[in-house]
Formats: sequence, structure tokens, C-alpha cells
Amino acid sequence: MNEFGNRQRRIIALAFGLLINTLSLNAQNFCPTSTAVETGSFSVPARACADVPITVTGVPTSLVNVRYEYEYSGNGLPSGTNSISKIYSTPGSYTILQTAAGPNATGTLACRVIEVLPVSPVSFSVTSCSNRLVRLRYTLDAQTIRYNTLSINWGDGSPQSTVVLNGSNTAGTIERSYAGNGTNFTVTLTGAYTGACSGKPATRSIQLSGSSTVNPNILSLTSEATEAKINYQGPQDFSLELYKKDASGTYTPTGLTGTSGGNFTIPASPTDVSCFRIVAKDACGTSERRSNEVCSLVLTATAGDKRNTLNWQPYAGTGGTFSRYRLYRNTTPTGFFSQNRLESSHADANNILCGQNYCYFLEATIANGAVSPTTVRSMSVCVTGFDNTSVASPTSAYVSVQPDGVNVQATLPDVGLPSPYTLVVTRSNGGGSPFNPLATSDDRSYLDATAQTNSQSYCYQTAIRNSCGVLSKPTSPACSILLSKGPNGSVTWTSASPYANESPQEYQVIFIDPVTGASDKRPLGNVTSYQPDPDSQITQYQIAAVNNAGIESYSNPIEVELGLRVFLPNAFTPNGDQNNQTFMAKGLIAFWNTFEMTIFSRWGDVVYNTTDKNTAGWNGEVNGAPAQSGYYGYRIKITDALGKAYQRTGQVLLIR
Repeated sequence: MNEFGNRQRRIIALAFGLLINTLSLNAQNFCPTSTAVETGSFSVPARACADVPITVTGVPTSLVNVRYEYEYSGNGLPSGTNSISKIYSTPGSYTILQTAAGPNATGTLACRVIEVLPVSPVSFSVTSCSNRLVRLRYTLDAQTIRYNTLSINWGDGSPQSTVVLNGSNTAGTIERSYAGNGTNFTVTLTGAYTGACSGKPATRSIQLSGSSTVNPNILSLTSEATEAKINYQGPQDFSLELYKKDASGTYTPTGLTGTSGGNFTIPASPTDVSCFRIVAKDACGTSERRSNEVCSLVLTATAGDKRNTLNWQPYAGTGGTFSRYRLYRNTTPTGFFSQNRLESSHADANNILCGQNYCYFLEATIANGAVSPTTVRSMSVCVTGFDNTSVASPTSAYVSVQPDGVNVQATLPDVGLPSPYTLVVTRSNGGGSPFNPLATSDDRSYLDATAQTNSQSYCYQTAIRNSCGVLSKPTSPACSILLSKGPNGSVTWTSASPYANESPQEYQVIFIDPVTGASDKRPLGNVTSYQPDPDSQITQYQIAAVNNAGIESYSNPIEVELGLRVFLPNAFTPNGDQNNQTFMAKGLIAFWNTFEMTIFSRWGDVVYNTTDKNTAGWNGEVNGAPAQSGYYGYRIKITDALGKAYQRTGQVLLIR
């Protein structure tokens, strides 16, 4: 019996091999399109998940030598494998070919198509909201969108949540509130195919956020030239956003966001009141908390006489409890302190100095219960101090003519001199003409280089102006001394005093040698004219006035020419008695620049000539011998120190 069975099997195998050989010659695809041709049989799931084993079932017991090609491509007849299990790692549609030997030693074929489904984990995130609420958001891609359902295990032992997918939506959100007291959980999300298999699970850890009872708080609001700076704090795990009140009174988001604390900087005008609040939302946006309204302060400053007036709009914010105003001057508290919210002005009269710069800012403090108070600070505004008090005048002034103009010198007051100060100089051209502004100086003196000191006298007044523009009373006029030539070679000068508050104690005449430049002084008393020495030929003169303090004021210098003075004898006696022995021109030879003397006989012959002004003269000899008595002609040529030429001619009697 056994031998018979073995023989039967060999026959069947042989017959199957012959069938296979025949078929391979006649066709390439062994998976028929009509089940009527199918002679074998087996079962596999219509759908299966990748990476999950599938098992062939339903194989008739009459089939022997059964083999499977699990990824049949339709090309020829592969040898296959006798394994009835297969794991597909790549999703897709696969054809399975079964070959076997059937009854009556005939070969059999069967084909099945299986769809291998993707098992990728679904991408998702979990966000902890407030009050133990969790928000799960999933996102489906080209593979995971094929799942029919999603199963969510929240990790707290409660029943799973199931989400039915429609094959078109690519994202979704599920919220869940946790009960109990735990705070740390693991959430698992698994995709599944209806009637088939499940994909790979994905997990996320979540730590629950507790319920917050803390509102966000604006700690400070500081106004600057073009922006407002806001320092804030808020509850943990909340998203904070700055809101600003618009013209209609509605709060709208600014787009500036932060977390538990930090700073916002937003464009804002310092001359307009701007109101803000912080809105806090949890991560899910389901819980919202708001800060108190905080509004900016707008401060203005106006300078007055020895006081600066500060004005502001009373604090406009709502919420919290107004605590106080405090005013600062140059970053230092002024002493102004008010708990009256409706207060809107203050006058600072504490040592306001003219020309000084004063900068102010106003600060308001608002209490917020148990949380930190809010500080609101205005933009700093600055003014220049003003003082309308009269300014002290110079105590005195005097003028003096110098080679390059008239020097105006003021004596400043010991008390009441403003700092800084400006010396204001006015000038009158004399003859009762008005005083007109001439110049200013930051020193106590000024040089009037435009004055024509040789042609007229000028009168000057000085005053002091402070940095606020307030001008002191002017000093009395101080007038320059004009020195002029009078008749008969005299000199005269103007009598108006060069000292603002007094007359000269005396005048002095100054003699100046035009050759050597040497000078000498002679007191004159209070006269205003002087007659030069008739023996002087040409001399420079200047007048100096002197007051009780010994201060000298000078006039312009002038030159006075009295003409060339030459003295010549009309006779001389060269007889050896040591008297009147020679003939020589006499005079102020210091003023003679050149000199020539020529003696002629009665016939016009030159008997003597010299250019030495210091010689003793003609001794009455001609060629070493005594000349005859009688008249002789002479010619004297002289140029003075200024280059002017003079000539004298005449006769002299020689007596023996």
C-alpha cells in the first residue's frame, strides 16, 4: 500500500510538471482573469497591514506540492515558496500565485490579490490648557489619511476616544478634561482600518496646567519721544498680548505678544493719552484673563518769572487704586506729592534761575491689591528758566583812545551779576545824537575799531544783559577825548568826561619826540587847552585824563608844527677875543634832518660851505687867510624831521 501511494505521488508530480511545461510555452501570465479557469484554491485577507504577517488558509487537502509566489509580477511561472506566511513591509497591491498538484495528477493554479495598508504613526501634538484641559491636534499625511478611525488612549485609565475619519480632512482637534489629581500622563494615538488592522501607535507626554487665579499686570508704562515702553508680568503657561484702546474706546490687539513677563515697545505720541491692557490666554485660548487698564501721562511745562508751571491731564486709567503723583526735576524729586487723582498742575518756584535748563517728568503710582503696583511715567519735558528781575548795571565805565580804536572798559558789579552775562555797548556820535547799539561782548571790555578817533569824539554807554534778555540800566556816558590843533600852534581837547560817573581829576600833556619816540608828561590841572613851547619846532602831543582812582584815559595823538626856527647873526668879529668869532646858523638842530650853509663874496664866489649842522661855522678866513671886512652873502638849506625843506638867504657883516 505504501509503495502504491508513493508511486501515485510520483505520477502526479510528473503529470503536474508536464502541465507546467506545456503552460509556460503557451502563456506568460498565470493569473487568469476568469475564475472559471482557476483550478487551485486558497484564502488570504483582502486587506492587511504592512509589517504584520498574513497567513494563507482554505487550501484543499487534495492539493499537494503547494507553492506560493507572494509578489507575482505576471511574468512566467516562478518556483515560489512553500511558506504559508508572509510579511509585507511596503504598502501596495500585491498578487499571490498558488501552484500545486491536484487529483488525477493534474497541475493546479490559483491567484489572489491583497492590499497592503500603510501603518505609519499619526503625527499629533498635545497642549496643556488651563483647568486640566488638554487639546490634541492631529495631522494626516498621504498615508495616514487612509485610516478609517483614530483611537486615543488618554493614559488615565478612562475609555479610549474614537475618531472616525472621512478620508478628506487632513487635521483635527480633540479636547479632553482630566479628572483626578494626576498631572503627568502619556497619550497614545493609533490609526486603524475597519475590518482590517491597526497602524503603529504614536505617544506624547503631557503635564497638566493648573487653574490660574492670577491676572496679568502692567508693572510700568513709560512715555518717550516716539514710543511707549511697557514692562509686564503674567501667569505661567499663558500667552500674553498687548491691547490698545482706539479712538472709539475699543481695545484691539496690537500683535505684540509675550509669555510670563517682559517688555513691549510700541509707537505712541507723548502728547496724546494712550491706554493699554494685557490680555492673557491659555495655550488653548479657552481661558482669558485681563489686566487693569493703564493709561499714559501727558505733561507740559511753561516758563514764567522765576517759576515753571507744570500741567497734565489727570490719570485716566481704570482699575486698581490711585496712590499718588510725584514730580521730578532733572531726575530728582521736586517735593511735589499728591494723592489727589484729579490734581492737574503744579508751579515749581524753587530757585529758578535765568537761562538754566529744567527737565521734568511726572510719575503716578497705582496700587493693584496683592500684586505689584503700576508706575506710569510721562515723557520728560524741558524749559529754560526765566527771571524778569532787573539786572544790576556796571558800577562804572571809562573809555580810552588806542592806536586801533576806542577801548570801552566796564567795571562789573560785585553783587547781582548774572551768570552768564552779556556786556551791551551803545554809542553816540556826539552833538546830542541818540545812543544806538554798537556791539556785545562776553568780556568786560570792547574795542570799537570803527571809531575815527582823529576826527571826532564818541560817547559810550554800557549795560548788562542776562540770558533771559533782561537788560540793566545803562551807565552814564563816557566820551573819548578828541585832541585838535588850535590857533597859533595851540592844542585843545573836548571837555566831556571819559569816565561814566565822574569828571577827570586832572589832565596831563604828553610830549612825544617824533624822532626817538620818547615821551614825557606834564600836569595841566583841569584846563582843556595847551600852548606848546615857542622854542619847539615840531612835536607830537597827546592828552591823558586821570580820575581819582588813578585810571588814565588817552586822547588821540596829534602833531603840531610851529615852523622852522633859524637864528642868524647879522655881523661877527673874528679878532681873537673869543667873542662872536664865527658865523653859524642857530636853532633846534635836533629837528634838522639835513643842513647846508654856503658863504659868498660880493662877487658871488663861494668862500665857505658846510653840511655839518654841529660845526662852529665860518671863522672869517678864505683859503686860510683872513678875509677882508665887509658884507658877505649866505644861503642856508635845511630839511626837518618830516622831510620838509627850508631855505634862508641874507648878508652878514664881517668886522675886523
